Amino acid sequence: PFSEIGVFSQYGWRAMVKYNDKRTEISVNGGDVQLFNRHNSTHKTFTLSPELREELLTVFRDVFGLDISNWSYADGGLLDGKNKNIAGLLVIWDILVREGDWLVGSTYGDRYKWLLDKAVAAGGKPFLVIINGQEFDFGVRLSEHIFLPRFTEDFNSVWEFTQLVNKAAGWKGPQDGEAILEGIVAKDPNGKLKPDNGKIDNNTDWSARSRIYTKRSRF
Repeated sequence: PFSEIGVFSQYGWRAMVKYNDKRTEISVNGGDVQLFNRHNSTHKTFTLSPELREELLTVFRDVFGLDISNWSYADGGLLDGKNKNIAGLLVIWDILVREGDWLVGSTYGDRYKWLLDKAVAAGGKPFLVIINGQEFDFGVRLSEHIFLPRFTEDFNSVWEFTQLVNKAAGWKGPQDGEAILEGIVAKDPNGKLKPDNGKIDNNTDWSARSRIYTKRSRF
């Protein structure tokens, strides 16, 4: 519950928005792009368009400054395609491999800072989303449809932002279906990336979630 997740801030953890998304891992290799879900298989209800493929290549090459002929791998999410306000948007919150270099042992704080520094160098503009006529800053713009979330010490501001966005979208509770934003993800900036063990719960010891009350979860 939100009333309890704030305790993590006392230990230096920071918060970002939990979007209503499909977990999406992004592989760029040899100039090609592939998207995988949390089970390392392709999304059943999403097909990568040529336009988004090119947009991802541009972000990896021109914003992140990576050689796209080498393998790089990022972690993020496709926002809820059933919601017209956010359909087609992609958030990237981590980089796991850079040009063939697995970043095992690196901290989340360092990896996020690398992404943020690249985004700021490319302009650092806010990624603005219009919801029923109201404008909201979802993070740092990487391209037209791709953004980096903000990572803050202010847990309250993240929770309040979640409430404001969902209210603007007309969401009042589980009876209104899926919300645009689901709550907070807290992460330890000093949490270190572990080797891939093929399990979806790998590297979960440095993150925690607090959700709004939905049909799928009470918190």
